[in-house]
Amino acid sequence: RGIYRECLVLTTEQEKTDGEVTYLDLEIYKHTDLNHHTTVYNKKLHPPLDKIKHISYPHIESSISRTAKYGVMSSQLVRYARLCSRKESFVFHTRALLTTLLEKQYRFEKLSHTVRAFIFKHPYLFACRSSEGLAIACLKGLDPKEYVRRS
Repeated sequence: RGIYRECLVLTTEQEKTDGEVTYLDLEIYKHTDLNHHTTVYNKKLHPPLDKIKHISYPHIESSISRTAKYGVMSSQLVRYARLCSRKESFVFHTRALLTTLLEKQYRFEKLSHTVRAFIFKHPYLFACRSSEGLAIACLKGLDPKEYVRRS
């Protein structure tokens, strides 16, 4: 008899496609025959959970502290840096989070400061030649005016 109750059925997931497998919030995929990469896996984006509306982050006007709300950005940057083995994946997930938070009326200046501070504090990320280049890739093209509250 194992350590899990009978009502908890543990199964192994099959590969999603050739060379791809997920584990918790990590997706591992084959890049070449000898090389694998990792990225963030979000089960909410795949069936059957993709049909359910999820509220992932607090709105800026919610009753929790501003520090906690803006702390989401830095905590997710740490998560992305740990899970993403490629710069492109880190940039993709960072931009998606920035877009989501801007839609919830977070201040672009504060978010971009958090992104820049994180990247400059960890210049070794993805063996980039320039921390500024990585910061620009994450922030490029995001127009905070698009997300201004419409009255």
